[in-house]
Amino acid sequence: MEQLSRKVNIHHAAIQGAFFTGFSAMVGFGPVLLLSRGLSNSALGAVTSASLLIPCFLQLALASLSDADSRFTPRRLVLGLSLVTLLTGIAMWLGIASKTALLVCYTVICVCLITTSPFFNSMVMAFHVRGVPVNYGLGRGTGSVAYAVVALIMGFVVERRPPTVIVPVMLAALVLQLAAVWTF
Repeated sequence: MEQLSRKVNIHHAAIQGAFFTGFSAMVGFGPVLLLSRGLSNSALGAVTSASLLIPCFLQLALASLSDADSRFTPRRLVLGLSLVTLLTGIAMWLGIASKTALLVCYTVICVCLITTSPFFNSMVMAFHVRGVPVNYGLGRGTGSVAYAVVALIMGFVVERRPPTVIVPVMLAALVLQLAAVWTF
């Protein structure tokens, strides 16, 4: 049991660290990218609002689906949302020229990122309910430290490099997150 607990805690910390690395890059610095591509503050405000509102309903719908159908486990939902985020991020990275397409990609990425987070908790709590001791604070602490470190580093990087650098950072973190969730 102790070995399983250790494995769960390490995986949870890896998932949270990778997730908040990508989240910090994309959500924290995405507006810099959008503004550099000529988008207005009004458009940015609308996208941010939509990106925060849509997950309220999407999380509820997906959680209900997960409760109603055992095929839609929290892990599978995380993998699916992460895959959508990855594919949309790749499209964004490959240089979408249209401002509308860029806004749609950014919105989809933010919605998927924000919607994904609660399902990490569900994945871990499933072990806790089965009696496996979970150090929830370790995972969340790892995520918080990752967010802060990436925000600090990205601040310096974006000052010296084009803001498009945030997309590959998010994609790399997402690949690590997918690997950690896949092996969870």
